[in-house]
Amino acid sequence: GVTYSLNHGVYSTVAITATTGNVDILGITNTGSGIWGQGAGATFTATTGNILMSGFQLAGNAAVNLNGVLTATAGSVTITGSNTTGNFAFWDNSLITAATGISITGTSAPGNGNATISMSGAMTVTGAGAPITLTANNTANPGVAAIADTGAITVARGGNITFISNGIINQTGAIALAANTT
Repeated sequence: GVTYSLNHGVYSTVAITATTGNVDILGITNTGSGIWGQGAGATFTATTGNILMSGFQLAGNAAVNLNGVLTATAGSVTITGSNTTGNFAFWDNSLITAATGISITGTSAPGNGNATISMSGAMTVTGAGAPITLTANNTANPGVAAIADTGAITVARGGNITFISNGIINQTGAIALAANTT
């Protein structure tokens, strides 16, 4: 289920679905993950609204750590992660799909050389003109990867991709941009 655990602000192993309105999650912890969606079963779906996630941690694995699919069928996905001495502000193994845009912002001071935003899952925006924006601020070591993305990125016609960082951006996943035919 969805719980507060000893090490995590919000810990989920099950599907969370909002058929109306938003999925809005705030997780804060000293250790572990602010938000941890553990396993493929920890999916988050907003049928008509948006998915909003904010995770904060002092030290631990990731401020926001996702392994299940996120889907905002008609809306957007906005994720904010911040840590002080943990490994990642945002860690993702999942597929993120949204109609009107995806925005991920991470701020961290990882002392171990990890990226502020580390993604191996795919990102897809389905709505015309929808953006994908990743913003990373590595406050401790801008010389390491602030954004490390190996997942595929797919953008509908008229959309755009923006990566903003004060450190290294390492994007090795496939990128597919639909032709803007209008």
